[in-house]
Order: sequence, then structure tokens, then C-alpha cells
Amino acid sequence: MKTTRASLTYILVSMIAVVVLLSSFYQYWTHKKVTIEWAKDKAIAEIRLLSNDVDTMLNGITKDLFILRDHLQFVSGVIDDSVGNNEQGHKDVETFFSIFAKNRKIYDQIRFINNRGKEVVRINYGDDASEAVKRKSLQDKSRRYYFREAIMLDFGDIYVSPLDLNVEYEIIDRPIKPMIRYATVVINKRGEKAGIVILNVKADHILNIIREHQGHARYSEKYYLTNNDGYYLLHPDNSREWGFMFDKDYRLKNDEPKLSAVFDNNTNGFSVFYNETLKKSSFYAYQRIYPIPGMSVYKLGTGGAIGRGVPGEQFIQAGAVKDIYWVLFSSADVDSLSPVFGGYQAKELLLFSGMLLGSSIIVASLLAWRYSRPVQRLANAATKIADGDLSARVSVSSENEIGRLGAVFNKMAEALESRRQQEASFQQRIREEIVLAQERERRVIAQDIHDHIGHNLAIARMKIQEAVAGLPEDLRNLKIPLDDSSVLLKDMIQQARTLIFDLYPIMLDDFGLLKTVESHVDEFSSRSGLKIKFMKEGLPGEPSRSVSIYMLRVVKELLNNVMKHASAKEVTVTIYGSEMVFGVIVADDGIGFDASNVFSSPDEFRGIGLYSIREWTTGLGGKFSAESSSGKGARIVVEIPLESPMKEGLHES
Repeated sequence: MKTTRASLTYILVSMIAVVVLLSSFYQYWTHKKVTIEWAKDKAIAEIRLLSNDVDTMLNGITKDLFILRDHLQFVSGVIDDSVGNNEQGHKDVETFFSIFAKNRKIYDQIRFINNRGKEVVRINYGDDASEAVKRKSLQDKSRRYYFREAIMLDFGDIYVSPLDLNVEYEIIDRPIKPMIRYATVVINKRGEKAGIVILNVKADHILNIIREHQGHARYSEKYYLTNNDGYYLLHPDNSREWGFMFDKDYRLKNDEPKLSAVFDNNTNGFSVFYNETLKKSSFYAYQRIYPIPGMSVYKLGTGGAIGRGVPGEQFIQAGAVKDIYWVLFSSADVDSLSPVFGGYQAKELLLFSGMLLGSSIIVASLLAWRYSRPVQRLANAATKIADGDLSARVSVSSENEIGRLGAVFNKMAEALESRRQQEASFQQRIREEIVLAQERERRVIAQDIHDHIGHNLAIARMKIQEAVAGLPEDLRNLKIPLDDSSVLLKDMIQQARTLIFDLYPIMLDDFGLLKTVESHVDEFSSRSGLKIKFMKEGLPGEPSRSVSIYMLRVVKELLNNVMKHASAKEVTVTIYGSEMVFGVIVADDGIGFDASNVFSSPDEFRGIGLYSIREWTTGLGGKFSAESSSGKGARIVVEIPLESPMKEGLHES
């Protein structure tokens, strides 16, 4: 006959078992979902940064091409029908091309081919030395596809050949030499096509950017590069590269047909697929890269590609058949992401669930066997934990079943408290990742300003200075406005450098937080007229990169607040720390403010900076305090706990 205790035990055990299993699997599912979302954001950011690095090199190649073209057109007589018209100019071009090749190191050949297909200047580069080919050894390239296609372009267009392996006398070079050619038309003073300037680019310099990134992968990511036909140009398994050159059908559509279809229809994104090769789910982040960054290019004739020299336009000539691009993508096993946040694998989930279920059976049996005062104490402690007090414990005064129940309950409470601490650590790491992601975006923007705006301003100033130096006497009245324009460009270049520092303080990578803050304080003092005193107290070393970035932004925000609102004359910036905390104090002698009001109205503009600093600081487990009153200045303290002790003289890069 079934007893009441047995029935109650059966009911309780059944209910607890269902709750434990459902909650465990729900936790596993939510953890996996959060992990994939984190992996998605990280993978997309990494693939964008990597494609930007490749684009930077490709942009440099197109700029080099136009520099060489302009130099040719500047040297009178070299691009005319007769080379003998300017012997010295011809030597000057050879010298310039040779120096250019030696300094850039990425070009196998630099050539000028006239409009009849005859090489006029050819520089070969290898073994860290450049060599001008003797004129008697220069060749007729009028029948080569790249000359016939490039000479058809309009002035300002760019020709790009396929990225493939170098072939000599119809035999692939050994060791293999990846190569891509860029060319553009050169015109003479009459506006006629005089020929083309062509660069043979050692494509390994492009591929090595991706290989180096692969070498620093932390979570088993693998990086690939395919051409628009899906053939692998870069693959973790080197034997699968360049299949189209060796009559091997090593293509993405054969390995992952679904993934290939996604790549064909989208320029960038993130997808999760079941990998037939690995027999498990994998995620993929992908991005198209165009040989001429910022525009589409199109296949022409035997395989070359052309694109407009004006960003944003597209050029399709008769015979164009399809878009030319490369696809850069990364992949990783979804299961390999679990250790990133200390998550469960399926085996660990079953073990944990089994242990928790076993403990629950013991608790249910004891509850059914003896409901007494100790059980009430247990219920009271459980209520405290349910209210959020995870420090609640049951005193164990005996070694019988009730005592063991109390011990099991205490272990469960400790596990919950430990789990909350892990969750807090997880949230802190997420916030740190957000800070680092924002900083990476700032770095990309700063790099773009440096590579494009700063570079173009410098070239414009140089050209103005060249124009001033070459003014004839009857136009000397133009010197003053041109000089004024040069000075204005100089100021704009300095402003661009200041903006670059504000977006991404490169000094932080090279010298660490303390030197960077000290330098910023000095510069801010000079710019604002404020008297600022910088102090350091008890610092054993440099904090982590995320803490350094956050603290630098805090100092800059607080100094800007002082300059805008405080009407102060003197400011003190103090950086202090110990083995486990790092803090900043900014104090001024200004008009002060009502600290309670500024935080009670976060939507007001005057309080949004301090409000954001306070929220982020407390979110990272730190302490924030603002001491101020009207007419008595202000003192802001921001203190962040460190997960590990600071290292003497070291900072993360």
C-alpha cells in the first residue's frame, strides 16, 4: 500500500525533476543564443577590420598607379613617340621607378608601355633590390591581353587583371607566385593616349594580411578568400588553393552549396549552417572585397577588369559579363564558443542536471519524512534567497537527515551565489567588449581620416607649394593667396591630426595610460588656458586595455565638462591605484553644481556626461561619487575594480 510519505515524495520528486531539467535546458539554450550573438558581433567586426586592412593596401596600389602616371606625364618627352627626345628624362623616370619599387617592395615589375605595345621603361624588383632592364632587352607586349584591354580605357580608368599565379612560357612559376596587375592610361600633352603604366603586384602581400590575422585567431576561427567564381585563393589547407590554375575543381559551392548561394546573393553578413564536412554547426561571417575599393569592377575580354576612377560610379564596357570581386569569410565551430564564457557543453549539462536532481530527491524525501522546525528554518532561508539575499544559510546542528538537508541547501545557495558572481563577471566582460568594439570603430574612422583626408590635404599643400615655386615673374602677384592657401591647408592637416587623436589615441598603444593622460592634460591646458596639475599616487603599473580606454575617456569627458560649465581657473587630475583598483579624481575650483539635481534629470544636456559615466562605472562594479555645491567647485571620483593585479611597466596593446 502506497503511503502518504511515498506519494508526497513521488509528487515532489517528479515536479523537481521537471523543473530542474527544463531550467537547465533553458539555461543551456539561452547561453548558446547569447554566445552566438556575441560571436556574430565579434566575427562581423573582425571581418570588417580585416577587409579594411586589405582595402587600405589596395587603395595604396591605385594611388601609386596614379602617382607613377602623373610623374610620367610630368617628365617632358618620355611619353612621346621618340624616346630620344628626352634622354635625361628617360633616365629620371627609370631612377624614380627604381626608387619607388625598392621603397614599396610589393611590386614585382613597374613598366611604361607605349601606345604601340613596346616596353619603354621596365623595373624588376627582387631580393630587396630594383633593376632597370636595358633597352635592348625590352619586349613587345602588343599581343598581351592586359595591354590590349588596358589601352582601350579612358583616361582615369583603372585596369585590374585576375588574381592568379604568375606564368612564364606557359608554365606556372615554382615556387608559386600569386600576382595581380593594375594599369591605367597615360596621355601626352596633346591629350592623346601615349601608352599605359602597369604594376605587377606581388599578391602575397595582400594574402599575408589575412594569414597574419589567422595566426592570432583565439577561438578556432579559420579564414578563407575566394574569387567570384568560388575558387579558393586562400584556404587553411594549402592544397585546395588556386584550383582553377591546376585544373582542380576546388570551389566553395562543392564544399558548402548553401553557403555559396548566400555569398552570391549578399555582399556581407553572418550565417549559421550545418557543416557537412565537420558534421556539426558552424557560423560564417563574410564580406566582399573589390580590387578597386569603393566600387564594382567588371570582367572584360580575356579576364581583366576595369572600374571608373571616380568613386561611386560603375563602368561597364561592351563585352562585360559579370561583377569581379573576392569573398573574405571566416568560420568557426559553434560548440567551440562555449568555453568563451564558461558555458556548458552537453556532457557537462547532463552531469550538472544529474547532480542537482539527486540533491533535489534527497531534499524531497526529507521533507516528506519529517516536516518540523528545522524545515521551517530551511523555508525561511529559502525565502531570503528568493528575495535576493544569497548570503542566507541554514545552521547545521546535527548529522541526521535534517542536518544533511541543511548542508545540501547551503551548498545550493553557495552555487547560486557563485553563479551570480559569474553572471556579474559576464556582464562586466560584455561591457568591456562594447568599449573595445567602440574603440575599434574609432580606430577605423581615424585610419580612414589619416589615409584619405590627411593624405589628400598633404598632397594638395605640396602641389600648391610646387605651383608657387614655379610661378613666372609676371604671375608673382598670385604668390600671396597661394601661400595663404598653403597655411590654411597646414592648419587643416593639424586639425585632422587632432581629430585622429580624439578618435583613437595611438599614444595609448605605444606609451600606456599614464603617459597618454599626462600628454592630454598638458595639451588641454595649453588649448583651454586652464591651470591643470597632474598627480599620480600609488600606481604599481598599467591597467588592462579596456580599463585604460575607459579611464582616458573619463578624464577627457570630465575636463571638457570643467571647460564648458565650471568657469574654473585651476584643476587637479589625480590618477591612483593599488593591486586591485584603479581610480581617477578630477577636482576644480569653479562655480560647482547641485549633484543631486544633475542626476535626477539625466535627460538634460548638462547632466548627460556625468550620468553616462556613473552608469558605466557602476555597471563595471566600480564606485562613482560627485561632491559639489554652488560656488565651491567640484570633485569627481571614478574607481574601477581590476580582475587581476596591474603589471609593472606593462600595458596591453
